[in-house]
Amino acid sequence: MTEQQIMQYFSEKYGTSIFLRLKKLRDEMNELTNAEIEYIDIGCSNTRQELIDELSDVITVAIHAANCLEETSETMLNRAYNKAKIRETNPKYKHSK
Repeated sequence: MTEQQIMQYFSEKYGTSIFLRLKKLRDEMNELTNAEIEYIDIGCSNTRQELIDELSDVITVAIHAANCLEETSETMLNRAYNKAKIRETNPKYKHSK
């Protein structure tokens, strides 16, 4: 499936409210944090897979949140990359509001 098809599915299933999507992102981040703690404490392959699963949830919800703001994952990656490159020469750089 394409990213567009997947985002359409998530929009139909979960809606496009950015505030609800950001709440879901916080929930998924908490699950990722819990998986991280288990991975650090236990370090077995099952917790590694759980870490990967939770990370995929975070990424997917973040992409859907961006999509709710009419942005794509590629646009968001480029924004982050451009900020990182600017910070190489200007460590105090903040995005303009």
